[in-house]
Amino acid sequence: MEYDVIIVGAGAAGIPLADRLSADPSVSVLLLDEGQDFAELDTMPSDLSTCYGIGTGIVSPFYKDYEVTYHPQQLGPRLTTLGKVVGGGTAINGGTFLRGCPEDFDFWASLGNNEWSYKKVLPYFRKMELDFDFGDDEFHGSHGPLHIRRVKSDAMAPHTRAFWDACLERNFPVCHDANGPEFVGVAEVPINDYRGLRMSTAIAYLNRIRNRQNLTVRSEIHVNRILFEATRAVGVEARAPEGGCDIKGKRVVLSAGALGSPMILLRSGIGPAKSLEALGIPVKENLPGVGENLQNHPVVHLYHINKKNFPIENLPNQVLLRITSLDSPSPKDLSIGLDVRPLATDGMSLFRMPVSLEFEDSVGKLELKSKNPAVSPKVEYRYLECERDIRRLREGMQIADWLSLAQPLREVLGDRVFPEIADFTSETPMNDWIKGNISSYHHNCGTCKMGLSTDPWAVVDQFGSVYGAENLSIVDASIMPHVVRGNLNATCVMIGERMSDWIRERT
Repeated sequence: MEYDVIIVGAGAAGIPLADRLSADPSVSVLLLDEGQDFAELDTMPSDLSTCYGIGTGIVSPFYKDYEVTYHPQQLGPRLTTLGKVVGGGTAINGGTFLRGCPEDFDFWASLGNNEWSYKKVLPYFRKMELDFDFGDDEFHGSHGPLHIRRVKSDAMAPHTRAFWDACLERNFPVCHDANGPEFVGVAEVPINDYRGLRMSTAIAYLNRIRNRQNLTVRSEIHVNRILFEATRAVGVEARAPEGGCDIKGKRVVLSAGALGSPMILLRSGIGPAKSLEALGIPVKENLPGVGENLQNHPVVHLYHINKKNFPIENLPNQVLLRITSLDSPSPKDLSIGLDVRPLATDGMSLFRMPVSLEFEDSVGKLELKSKNPAVSPKVEYRYLECERDIRRLREGMQIADWLSLAQPLREVLGDRVFPEIADFTSETPMNDWIKGNISSYHHNCGTCKMGLSTDPWAVVDQFGSVYGAENLSIVDASIMPHVVRGNLNATCVMIGERMSDWIRERT
């Protein structure tokens, strides 16, 4: 059978895309994913239906880990974690549903992607959500499949409320809508949750459309490469549990994520010619930008003793502080939180305060080490290559430390046990510690950059079409020209919604 559209990857963008395309009964859609599929809530593991990213040891069957390098000063490799289950990252993440800032999308537009300005993407953010707190207004929707709510400040967990009160004591402003156009200060975090049920794209989108006769969902299928006739994509070469297979399609859409999609392109012969030739991969199209421009949200953590021994709870993030550093090229570049799930270390319960750089200057790179799909790629984030990034993270740590000394937090936080730096004003030990302990929020993006054909790193045009190939599109976080300020969950769903209009016109 030949499908009208093959979508590779059933995650944050791929499932909404499959929903909108298959709404036309004359269009046959095949949705592929390498993870397991839990079509019934009754059989879905609680890790996927209620868990909020509390660690790889809890939901490891649904994770895929790659060894990566965050910074060359660190000893040994680190891990980045991806969702390996139908629903993708939306099925295993922390449940935070922050949109990117208006400035993010207007920046995308300034790079030649004029269809991605904030004004043009806002209707798609509204379309996908049912916001219980704001309903149907200028910035929010009330008819979409994704249920969005917030834990109000008077109902927060005690330690989270202490963080909120500490922000107020330090005179940070209250933002009443973190998904509105101006999120600065402390805010209640929007989460995709309905009465304790995680609203992943698998639950919110896919489960309501599984009965469509023109939609086929196949799980545990690993796609190796794209099949071509001349420059036209005509299907995919895949591996199923029962063996290898070629699947025919009139259009192929990659939605395998910012690591998965460039790997499939590279194995298909689309990427930097010299690198492909060195691996023995025939070059189909020389696109030097494939795998370049890798971005994320670098993060460091401050750990404190859990003074009142609050229990470890399976709760979504409830509060976040967003600020602008003194050295920022753009506003709202730092975020600070307090994990509501303490960590057990050496018999102690610890709270951690993540300090994240939301708008980084440094960019990394993904490369294949082999044309064998079983071999993991080489992933280098190259965090802190730009000096301004380390200065801003250092400032964020200083603010977090100052915040922890406010009276509301002193009542729940004990001494800081990590980092073991007495003087946070001393640059050299701070810089060394950051380089050795920098981590990631697992918000990978940018490796198949969207841009003008004159951009040497552009891989797709603003409509998602791969340069030099016909009937081949990319719809996921890899097309982002620059990382957005905020978790990628909501923005990736928006990308699936936005792209569906254009792909439907071509199908």
